[in-house]
Amino acid sequence: MEIIINADKRLSAIMGSQNYLPSIKYRKIYYICEAVQEGVVLLYNTLTRQLISLSESEYQEPNDELIRFLVNHWYMIPETVDERSLCYSMMQAFYSRYEPQKSGNSGITGYTIFTTTDCNARCPYCYELGRPRIAMSDEIALKTAKFIEKKRGNNRVNLSWFGGEPLYNSKVIGIICDYLAARDIPYTSTMISNGFLINQHSAEEILERWKLQRIQITLDGTREVYNNTKNYIYDDENPFERVLQNIEYLTNIKVRVSVRMNISSENTENLKELVVLLAKRFQGNQHFGAYAHPIFNEFGELERSEYEKLCQVCVDIEKMLTEYGISNGGGLYSVKTCHCMADSGKSVCVTPTGMLTLCEHHSDDEFVGSLDTGIIDQNVVDSWKERIEEKEECQTCFYYPMCVKLKKCVTGYECDYGMKVFWEQNTKNSMISSYRSWLRKRNAAEKEVLNTENSEPSNQAAVMAIISAARKEVGYAADGNVSKYIVETFRGDRYKPWCMSMINWLFVQCFGAVKARQMLFQTSGFTNYCYMVLEKFQDAHRTSETPQVGDLVFFHINAWTDHVGLVTDIENEQIKVVSGNVRLENGQNGVVELWYSLNDETIVAFGHPNWRVA
Repeated sequence: MEIIINADKRLSAIMGSQNYLPSIKYRKIYYICEAVQEGVVLLYNTLTRQLISLSESEYQEPNDELIRFLVNHWYMIPETVDERSLCYSMMQAFYSRYEPQKSGNSGITGYTIFTTTDCNARCPYCYELGRPRIAMSDEIALKTAKFIEKKRGNNRVNLSWFGGEPLYNSKVIGIICDYLAARDIPYTSTMISNGFLINQHSAEEILERWKLQRIQITLDGTREVYNNTKNYIYDDENPFERVLQNIEYLTNIKVRVSVRMNISSENTENLKELVVLLAKRFQGNQHFGAYAHPIFNEFGELERSEYEKLCQVCVDIEKMLTEYGISNGGGLYSVKTCHCMADSGKSVCVTPTGMLTLCEHHSDDEFVGSLDTGIIDQNVVDSWKERIEEKEECQTCFYYPMCVKLKKCVTGYECDYGMKVFWEQNTKNSMISSYRSWLRKRNAAEKEVLNTENSEPSNQAAVMAIISAARKEVGYAADGNVSKYIVETFRGDRYKPWCMSMINWLFVQCFGAVKARQMLFQTSGFTNYCYMVLEKFQDAHRTSETPQVGDLVFFHINAWTDHVGLVTDIENEQIKVVSGNVRLENGQNGVVELWYSLNDETIVAFGHPNWRVA
């Protein structure tokens, strides 16, 4: 038995470990999804969010020790326990403990921005057909940027570019990004696009100006089917190939591309051909993934039996994607307190005219306010929080602990049309993807250990040097976000959070700038954003949940990975950490050395610097 993904720390803090009593009869809890992969059985507990792997023999004939583990970790419960009541009690405790923290972190952090409702394609299934085609003006774009500045609180924001086709009016993307960048407002962006126009933009603009991290591009079939379906307004001989080349371009510059394959009754067989084509072209590309989804049955055009057939085709295609290793995976969900942006209380959509809505499907109605007034219609806001009534079959559904469905959402009633099989397959794909990732990391770690054993021992002198330098900084204090670490690292007096800049500064002082960038995997230049550095460590396969002295420890304090420190000591399930930009009693921000429990819920991961470079 192996633990692939640990249970959610917050849920574990609430639920604890279930006591095992030999006198009680236990049964498998409903909230388990199973998948078989490479001779092992994967079990995902949707109540605790833990993923484990069992050998086939362990699965068929678990010994007493394994049964005790399964009981302790809520894979098995007493026969008399009602898991629905158990789930309800756990979630209520979760909301009461963690929702106040969420609401206390004021500010809107997610902005879906309609650069235009016009498009360069004419897809027959588009839910925006018949709506006015309006482009956002420069004036509204500037208003949008100022609105973000005013409403974000002290948070990093994510901008989701939407349309129409967002690149059909890309000028306003630059206006908004330039305004935020000039004011040192941290942001990243994503995009939903057909991908046709992406090659008109340089890598520098995409990465540095837009800070684009992910993009979703729809492919409806292979060349003929795709070109006929999209029906672009341009006289282009082969739009399909152009979009494929643009996808390659994006993945080459390390933008994550998620291909959505829309399934209709007309293209089911052709999409299977598309999977094979995509596998030949993108298999092994870590920045590429694909997933299938039936076209929304928003207006009930399809009978239930017809839609159920599409769902089954979707499952078949998802299996193909997984077998070829190009499934989007999707990730295993953390605890959801909302369904989506509409009921999150943290997101808003901005239309081209400056009106505000809560759902991207409603660009011409369901307004809650405007850029001038802010969100003012609380009745509409509250209506988006109303959830559908549970049905009897919900009680025994594996997905129940993760399921949040809204009355007003087009996807709220998908289970009535056979979508449960799709969600089950999607979860299995994510389990398999997580397991494969765990295998790769384990194999890489074993290889690293072997290489270390066959080479010189680790550079303990370098580790002790950085710890000594860090402890000398304890007691330093500064007013707010201006510190010597920012000034000396970035060659200027810049007003920014400086916990990561202090780490950069320490490594520069000890090893020089060139080696420091290599050791911290920032070869293209230093950044003071913790989440970006964490991603660099993850890309280098240098993160784990087990700390070593000299590691960087990344924390999730607010809405993202936003704090970092240096591990200086480890003792009895605790770590001692030197970190900067910590609020002091006198109101200043300073450098401190504190003990943290390894079970601290704010710890995201530990990053291992490349000590061999030192």
